[in-house]
Amino acid sequence: MTEVKQEVPLGYREMQPNSSSKIAEALVEHGVKIAFGVQGGHIWQMVDEISNAGIKNITFCHEQSAVYAAEAYSKVTRRPAVAYATVGPGVGNSISALQQAFFAGSPVIFLAGGNVVETDYLPIIQPSYVMDLCRFITRWSARIVDTSQIKAYIARAFKDSQIYPKRPIVLEMGLGMLLKPVGQAGFYGTDGLWMEKWRGEKTAEPIEPGGDPDLIAEAIKLLWDAKKPLIFAGDGK
Repeated sequence: MTEVKQEVPLGYREMQPNSSSKIAEALVEHGVKIAFGVQGGHIWQMVDEISNAGIKNITFCHEQSAVYAAEAYSKVTRRPAVAYATVGPGVGNSISALQQAFFAGSPVIFLAGGNVVETDYLPIIQPSYVMDLCRFITRWSARIVDTSQIKAYIARAFKDSQIYPKRPIVLEMGLGMLLKPVGQAGFYGTDGLWMEKWRGEKTAEPIEPGGDPDLIAEAIKLLWDAKKPLIFAGDGK
């Protein structure tokens, strides 16, 4: 007797929405159109959701080439570029290209796969810890271990990568987090400290190191029209 296999509905194999859909939503909010990388077992869901969100995935045979391409794209477009690689050798293959982006002042957002937190520094297959590996070749690196961190950290990465001098930023997406159901609020809520469209209509636009003439004019108008203006100035200490 021949066994008849039923067609599995799209999305049935994975939770919908999932943590990776939050990653894709955050990238779309910041105007990402293309992502460069190499697929891997730990990040398959993330790559799927990036593609489902309408972002074009350009796949390479080597992670180093993907990050180099992202850096070139950021130079040409004058905006942050997104690259990705899976945990372990995927991240390791990207290090020299990330270092190049650091010295060249290129705003690359690198999304790295990560092992399950419970296995940290144990003898498991292909671990990599970006906060150790990338400490001196990024503006900063962070490990995302809860779904409530995703959007806030991605927004901060886009902002900080464009501060002069521009620098790459690495976000480690741990496997445990990627497989965690969304909707479970963290200490600061479902999406933590994330603020939707934190720059308003300019959220998806690149940040120039100098003052935006339109924003300066708007600030002057607000001061001019104010009935009781107050200027709070200091040196930041």
